[in-house]
This record gives sequence, structure tokens and C-alpha cells, in this order.
Amino acid sequence: MRLKENFIKKVAEELDNLNGSEFEALCRPFIEMLTGMEFELKGQNLEMKAVRGSVDLVEDENYKVIGQCGTEKNYFTSDKPTDDIDSSNRNSPDYKMIYLFCNRKADSEDFNNTQVKIEKKLNGQKKGQKYKLYDGPRIAKQIYEHRYKTAKIEEILTYLPGSYRYYLLFPQTNVLPNLPSEYEERPEEDEVAKALSQTDFLQIYGLSGIGKSLLSISVANNLASEFDTILWFNGEDIDVKNIHSVKIQRMEGAVNLASVLQLFKMLIIVDNLNNGVDELKNSFEKYNKKGSKCIVTSLQQNLVKEHIFALTYVSEEVTRKILLNTEMPPTTSQLKQLMKQINGYPLLLELAKKAVLSGNMTWNDVINESNLTEINDSQRNEVFAQRIIGRYVDKLGDMFNLIVCLDSCDVSKIFLSEKSRLRLNDLFTYAVMQDVSEFKSQIHQVVLASIKAVFNTKVRDDEYKKHLTGFLKRHVHLRDEGLYTFMPLHRDKIHSLVSTLSAEDILRHLIVMAMVYTIDTYSNQDFYLQLINDLRLDVEHQYIDLCLFIEKKEIEQSKVKKEYGKDDNQFVEKVYKDISEIETIKVDSNEALSLRLHHEGKWLSIIGESEESEKILLKALELNPKSYHSMLKLARDYNAQDNKEKFEPMIHAILNPETFDEVPISVRLSAYEAIFPKKYQHLQQQYIDNQIENF
Repeated sequence: MRLKENFIKKVAEELDNLNGSEFEALCRPFIEMLTGMEFELKGQNLEMKAVRGSVDLVEDENYKVIGQCGTEKNYFTSDKPTDDIDSSNRNSPDYKMIYLFCNRKADSEDFNNTQVKIEKKLNGQKKGQKYKLYDGPRIAKQIYEHRYKTAKIEEILTYLPGSYRYYLLFPQTNVLPNLPSEYEERPEEDEVAKALSQTDFLQIYGLSGIGKSLLSISVANNLASEFDTILWFNGEDIDVKNIHSVKIQRMEGAVNLASVLQLFKMLIIVDNLNNGVDELKNSFEKYNKKGSKCIVTSLQQNLVKEHIFALTYVSEEVTRKILLNTEMPPTTSQLKQLMKQINGYPLLLELAKKAVLSGNMTWNDVINESNLTEINDSQRNEVFAQRIIGRYVDKLGDMFNLIVCLDSCDVSKIFLSEKSRLRLNDLFTYAVMQDVSEFKSQIHQVVLASIKAVFNTKVRDDEYKKHLTGFLKRHVHLRDEGLYTFMPLHRDKIHSLVSTLSAEDILRHLIVMAMVYTIDTYSNQDFYLQLINDLRLDVEHQYIDLCLFIEKKEIEQSKVKKEYGKDDNQFVEKVYKDISEIETIKVDSNEALSLRLHHEGKWLSIIGESEESEKILLKALELNPKSYHSMLKLARDYNAQDNKEKFEPMIHAILNPETFDEVPISVRLSAYEAIFPKKYQHLQQQYIDNQIENF
């Protein structure tokens, strides 16, 4: 309730500070949110200034619903609302419903008096017209009520940046990771809840795989009603020395944790934080003004007794539940031996269950492999995990080879699936890997360490590089989901290969190209120019080298533009000459020649040679009918010329190809952006409303 009240208060406060143009711009998505209709903003001139005496918002289809906006401080004590009705009658006399919006706060008496005047005006006209009146706080309440119901909310909140930060705190926008369906509750959850009642900051520590993260999720779910909201952070995303900007797990947004700690009572979970726990505790206590609580999970103890909770093995009762919750449970005698030997280690219990269920082991095998009572707990767990994982080496060797070479707990599913989709499914079936999202899989660090231990002597670096080369060849060329999800996960590891490869090695060229395509080169232009310059390019024989040469020129042009604040025509003409003189015929590929022509046309367009540019771009398309970048460039130029007849066929070709996934992501996104103006509403309906899955 406190979060709700502060959100509404902040929205109303920010609304009150908007000028007329800003408020009208916000009211367009707001009225669309209220009505489910599309509206056009009519009340602004070409300089985006409010125009007096006009209708501000008009429903696109039949003009029966309109909206008027006011920012006058005396709006509710003046004739402004009824004047807006008069101007509406002059400019849009057939309307049936009028929405009257004001960003100011009205007291109850003024609001009621304004309603009386409006009703008197409408009744006098006898047209059966209806109205709805909103002041700032009423607009804010509607935004709150619709906060999860429509994508319009985020568009509205772009005008209210402070309110957007509150929006990120709501539980439905900051989702806790899911608990597995087989998760068994542990008595320790009550103990952690009790410990939290006695301290605001609690560190849960214990062995990797002992269940710290899952227990924290379960505790958070159980205590949710006691807090305004719950925030879940990955310890790797937190700079403990600066909690003023912290990335929220599963979202692109960041919150000022120091600020919100002073406003709300929150339960904060920081998972897997192994350094700087004491610094985070000091910052948390400094800013915590509303009784918030914080749980940190770590491998080692970092704090004094009153702030720690040691999580050890699960109890015999929970162990029994875990082992029996399967389609192939152990017998009573087997259960007794398993409980004695595995010692309630959740990760190993799950691995053992899946090994039996998949037919790779029997319960007797598990008993034999876990009979390690002569060594200490930590070593026993490591050895047992390695013995289970060792059972999969022959079958999953190719996948283990890629996993060891990537050396990451987060792994690209597409990269692994292109080696073997069947083996990827086996990794999930055996609990070696967890399915996190459409593009990412996760390996527990204990499992990763076990794979490395049993497989390190068998690593085949040449096979890894061969698979990586093939993968990058496909996805660098397509610039698709495979490239844009693989590189963020594995960029550092892949980049580390560059210095180990020769300047002629095609893999080195592919890696540099992948980095240029997936990283913002604008912020570090010299670094990426040097990466390309260090290569030995053969632009006349290698398609990838032609791409690299062109990207080099793009970065150089961007660098010049950054320095001078505009394009340098002399530089552009020089680049055009350099590209047009490349003998791409030697590559023996229409695709390579088409690429060269595309960039010739692109550079000519920059210096205003529009007719010649169009001829060359059309020639590029003739040579390669799948030159989607040429289609996009033509579409942009036609749009700039307001030539709808030529613009629309290019958009159709991009957004309605034979295979949607063959169009590069950047081209698809740009095509959607190109049809955003109201004049292309029919294209929006065709390619967004009617093809929402593609969108």
C-alpha cells in the first residue's frame, strides 16, 4: 500500500511539472490505454507546440471520441473546460464522447463544480454527448490500476522518469526466479524467518549446491505479504561500493537502491555474493529507513554471529521426500543406505535421481558410487558428483568438450543445440544443465567443476574451434538471435582467443566481426579499428574480409562525424571510391558483389546522390534478392521522399519473407520502426496486430 501511495503521489507530482506539449504527448497513450482505440495528436504545430482552439486528441477511425488537455493552474476554477467543449463543437461536431484531462490537482469542491458546468453545457446542446473528467491524481490512479494490463504504461512513463523507477519495484515487474516443481520445503525456512525478525541483514552461507538460492526464494515467497515489494539481485550485478544504480534480475532496468531503501519496506535478496558482503551491509544499514530486510547468499561466512545463518545438509525427513518423489523410487533398504551415504546434499540427490530415472544408473549403482565414508564431506561430495558426471562422458563427450572450452555457468543453448539437439536434451534430462530461457542454459558451478575434473584430459580444442568457426560463419552472416544471444554470454572468452590465432585465421576474422556487430563500437572506436587493422584482410577473395573492410570504413566515418559533428563529404567520396574499386568478381559470388554495391549506394545517398544511389541499390537487389539491408536503405530513402508506392513493397519484402528468421534482427527492428508513423497504420495492423508472434 505504501508503494502504491508513493507511486500515485510521484506520478501526480511529475504530471504537475509537465508543460502543455509534454502533457498532450502523454495523454495520447493514456487515452489509448483507457479506450483501447488509436488516437492522433492534433493539438500541436510542426514545432511541437500546443495550438489553442483545436481538438487535441482525435480517435483515428470515425472521430467519435476526442480528448482535450489543459495545464492551466486555474483550470478547475475557470471556463477552460467548457471552452474546450465549444472548440470541440467547432472542429469535431460529430463526437459522442469527450475526455477532459488536466495535469493539476483539483480539490473536491472545485472538481464537483466543474462537473456541474460541463453537464449543463452538454445538456444545453442536446446531442447526447458524454464526458469524462480527470485531474492529475485521477490520471495517476488510472496509471496505477492499469500498470500490468497494457504495454501503454511504459510509453506513458517515458514522460515520468521518476515514476518509472517506482514502477520497476512492483512485484509483477520484478519477478522472483521460479522454484522447481519438485522443491521440498525445509525446516530451515522458519529458522531463517526467525533470524530475520531479529536482524535486518542476514547472510546465508554454505557449500555450493546446498540449496541456498532455492531456500531464499521460498522464504521470500512466504514473507512477501510483510513487505511493500521484493527485489532479487544477482551478486555479480552489484557494485557494493555504489548501490545507487543496481540492475534488477531479469530486467534491463536499474534502481537506485539507496533511494528506495529510504522510502519502502522491502525484502532484498542478493544471490551469490562472495565479496564485499560487509560493505553491502554497511550501505544497507545506512539507507534503510523503513525496516527493510536483506538476505545475502554466499559460500563463506563474512559477518559476525548475529548476522549469519549456516545452511547445511537437508534433514533425513526432507532427504526421504526428495528421494521418493520420483517415478522410480528406491526400495526401503536402498533408501536407508542412500540417506546414510549421500548425507542430504540436495544437488547430489537430484543428480542421482535423474541418473536412475534416465536409465544411466540403478539405485544400487548410486549406493556403490556414493560409498565414500572414508573421506570428509566436501571431498566426498566432489568425488560423488564426478562419478555421476563421469557416467556421461562417452555419451556427452562432444557437449562436455564445448562446455569446458566455454568455461561458463551460463551457456548459449543455440551454440550447444547446433552441435546436437538430442544431446542438449540429455543434458537437461540428466540435471547436468537447467533450462533458464529460450536462449540460455545454466550449469551449477559444482557440476561445471565436475565436468572439468572428469574431462580436462580429453579436451579437444581443435574440435571446439571448428564448431565455433561454423557457428560464427552462420550467425555472423545472418546477424540473428544466435549471434546476439551468444556474444553477450561468451564475449570475453571468445575475445581471449583472438591473440592466440594468426592474422590470417578465418576464426579470428569471424570473432572480430562478431564483436563489431554486437558491441557499441561508437564508444571505443580506436579499439575496434585496431582489432580490424591487426588482421590480414583479403577483401577480393574472402566475403568476411569484405565485410570487415566495410565495417572499418563505417567506424572511420563515424569517428569523423563524431569529431566534426557532421558528415564530411570529401571523406565519404573517398570511401565510396575505395569500395567501388574492390575487385569482388574474384570472390565469385553475387552476394559479395551485391554487398559492395549496397554500400556504394549507401555512401552515395549520404552525399545526396539519391537517383544514382537508388539505381545501385536496385542493382544490388537484382544480384541478391535477399539483400535485406538494401531493401531497408531503399525503404528509408523512399520514406524520406514520401513515396509510399515504392516504400511499401520494400517493407512487405522485409516483414513478409519466405522465412522470417532469415532477415537480420537489426533490419527487422528498423522495418518495424519505419512503419511507426500514423500514416502506416494499415502496415502496423498487418505486421504487428495480425502477426504478433513475429513481432
